[in-house]
Amino acid sequence: MPRAERAKARQDCLAEHVALSGDDLRVAMRDCIQAKFPGVQLYARDGLTRDGKPTAAAARTACKQEADGQGLSGTGRTAALVSCFNAKRPDLAQRAECRKEARGKGLDGADLRKAVDSCAREARS
Repeated sequence: MPRAERAKARQDCLAEHVALSGDDLRVAMRDCIQAKFPGVQLYARDGLTRDGKPTAAAARTACKQEADGQGLSGTGRTAALVSCFNAKRPDLAQRAECRKEARGKGLDGADLRKAVDSCAREARS
């Protein structure tokens, strides 16, 4: 969907909900934008991203429940959580590794974002 069309929809929705703020505005804007583009899934729903992967929050919650079920604590719990999350969302784990490398090189701001994007793109191919 064209960027200009999204921007226009965003302005229209904001004008409709000018009296709201905070979480109320966020929810109203999400519903309004989704209503303007009914055939396209714009936002994560039910713990899944648009491409069917679990959201980061859903993956973390599932991993925490697994660790709680195993009765883990301390460093064992931390290691299990990291391992579980990396298995559920390897794309985000790769980006985190790329970010760590870029920060190690002293990058920040726009340079950091470019380096992370480039590194993640290379890892996918």
